[in-house]
Order: sequence, then structure tokens, then C-alpha cells
Amino acid sequence: MARFVRGEIDFDEVLAALHAAPLLVERTSAESHQVLSVRYQGMPWLPAFATVEHLAAWKQLCGQGSRPVHTGELTGHQLLHECLPQLEPGTGVILNPGSDLSLALPPVAGIVGPELAVDYENLLKAEGVR
Repeated sequence: MARFVRGEIDFDEVLAALHAAPLLVERTSAESHQVLSVRYQGMPWLPAFATVEHLAAWKQLCGQGSRPVHTGELTGHQLLHECLPQLEPGTGVILNPGSDLSLALPPVAGIVGPELAVDYENLLKAEGVR
């Protein structure tokens, strides 16, 4: 992410790296494969984390630092192509939310498959964001 922020690599390279990268997501319980998503300005987002430290910092930021956290690990490819299709339509991914290296990946063509891609501008208007 830092290389992308510095302009050393382009977005396609970020996506390629993301597909292979192991990511952590928060699950609803130790026994469940259900993941926790959040809403921001009316839009559903799935927080994903590159490290346990990023996840812990996010939980602290949300005032939940002392609560137990149940996590699951999957690759970026699994997250975008297997996990997202099971969530609410229009769900995007926010990588390392709350950190200096966070990245929002909206559910648009080029990031997700065509079956999940939404017309983001119209979706924002419908939600009253724009």
C-alpha cells in the first residue's frame, strides 16, 4: 500500500497483490463463517486487515479494544470472489480502515466481477450521499 501511495505502482498492481495477499476479517463468532460488515454513509463495507495489528488498532478506534475478536483468514481473491457474493449487494471492501494505509474498494467493475459490480454514482445518489 505504501508503494501505491507513493506512486511507485499503479492500481492494477495493487489489485494483483491484493488477490494473492492473506487478509483477516472479523467473524461473528468462533464457530461461524459469517463476517461482520459495517455501514458508512448508508453503504455496506467489509473491513479487511493486512495484519493483526491493523485489526487491533481498528477495534481500539471503534471503542471495542477489550472485546474478544474472532477472525478468519482468506486471500484477497477469496474475499472479492467468494465472500462478497454472499453479502448484501453493493458491499465494498475497506482495507485496513482507520490506518494511514487504508484503501476503499467499492463494488465496481474492475474490482469485483461483473455480477457484483454496481453503478456506483447512481447508488450514491439513491442512498442520498450525493
